[in-house]
Amino acid sequence: MLSTAPRAPHRLRDDRGFTLTELLVAMVIASIVGALALSWFIGASNATTTTTDVDNATASARNVLQTWGKMLQLAGASAGVGTTTNGLQTISPTSITFTAYLKNSGACSPETSCAPLSTTSVTLGLNNAMLVEAFDSNSPSVVLSNTTTAADTSGCLFVAYTADGLLGCSSSLTSTQLESVTSVVLAFKVLTANGSSRTFQTTAAFGNGASQ
Repeated sequence: MLSTAPRAPHRLRDDRGFTLTELLVAMVIASIVGALALSWFIGASNATTTTTDVDNATASARNVLQTWGKMLQLAGASAGVGTTTNGLQTISPTSITFTAYLKNSGACSPETSCAPLSTTSVTLGLNNAMLVEAFDSNSPSVVLSNTTTAADTSGCLFVAYTADGLLGCSSSLTSTQLESVTSVVLAFKVLTANGSSRTFQTTAAFGNGASQ
């Protein structure tokens, strides 16, 4: 019997592994997919952050609107029972100053004297595109830091009205005119993180009026 030399085992194509070209192509594809995924995650994260910032700005603006609206209602009270001095002191395109019984407004009535109670001097305004407030002689504090502008077309943050109609926001209004004010409209626009602006408005009616 003739002897035959042993044959080398048959090698499958897969046993040869990947060529350098195949590895490079795979790396390029993996890099592209990774970059696309990273870009998507960054975009989603930025969108979430922007939405959160917008929500926070909106919530802050609404809080200021409600708080200022309630304080403005108290500006209609006179500086003291039995006096003719109105609580509304001055108004300008960007600010309003008034006195009110902020800490004890419910304790006064036409039948009782408010003399033992103390009034608070309040200034609300727009300064450097931010809403600020100050009480008595204290320094103004920022209550809304988002970029803010007056929403009224005339550029007035506060607009006064009398029973006869529009009075305006001129700083030249006399004390007699201020005493005739029956309501004040507060309106401002807030620039949000996504570049859009939102308008907030309320009407503070003096006396038994309510903020809308």
